[in-house]
Amino acid sequence: MPVPDRSHALDHIVVVLFENRSLDNVLGHLYGPGDGKNFDGVIGKDLTNPIPAWAEHGADRKVVPYTVATDMDSPNPDSGEEYFHTNTQLFNILNDHNRFTIGEAAAAPWNAPPPGAVPTMDGFVTDYISTFTGETGRQPTYAEYAHIMTGCTPEQLPVLNGIARDFGVFDHWFCEVPSQTFMNRSFWTAATSSGFVVNSPMTKWLTGRHRLAVGRTGVGVQRGVPPHLPDRHAAQEMGTG
Repeated sequence: MPVPDRSHALDHIVVVLFENRSLDNVLGHLYGPGDGKNFDGVIGKDLTNPIPAWAEHGADRKVVPYTVATDMDSPNPDSGEEYFHTNTQLFNILNDHNRFTIGEAAAAPWNAPPPGAVPTMDGFVTDYISTFTGETGRQPTYAEYAHIMTGCTPEQLPVLNGIARDFGVFDHWFCEVPSQTFMNRSFWTAATSSGFVVNSPMTKWLTGRHRLAVGRTGVGVQRGVPPHLPDRHAAQEMGTG
């Protein structure tokens, strides 16, 4: 048995945090059934999401299939990110009073599923049509909302896919807070979001000893993370717990 020494010790650990994207969207085509990998991607699967009956365009098509992205700026506008949008995306539950609402206009019960519900992963189209309408004041065409069901190939994203092939990737990783960016970056670097479940107001990330450095490239914990009084959202039922 060789004597342990520091000749193979790590000098640096580099953490790169990107904006919200799913495995299916950026790495879904990383490996296929013929590659001999135990990888839960999209190749060889018939993946669809239903179109809600209240959609003004394309409802007769019934579903939107998963396809390869043709626009590197899709979806535009962004999909809903707060936890009440995530509830709809994962469980396809959208309270009538929350249809076409965004931000602080959303209200309890926050599209939450009943206790013990299993995510069906079929509400991405429903949420996107609702969110698009809330942001633009009109319902999207089929072509506009079908973008939410697209993903990129290794040829389109060679750097990310190359890194994943050379080093490895988690295909069953679940975020600590199924919501926006700041909470999950805080969890990644400090093992807590201090009870916060949405980004806004931004000032809460810049007060007290739990300070985050907010810059053009993102967010990173600056120093200590003590207990922090939660804001009014902390007691709301996440529904995806």
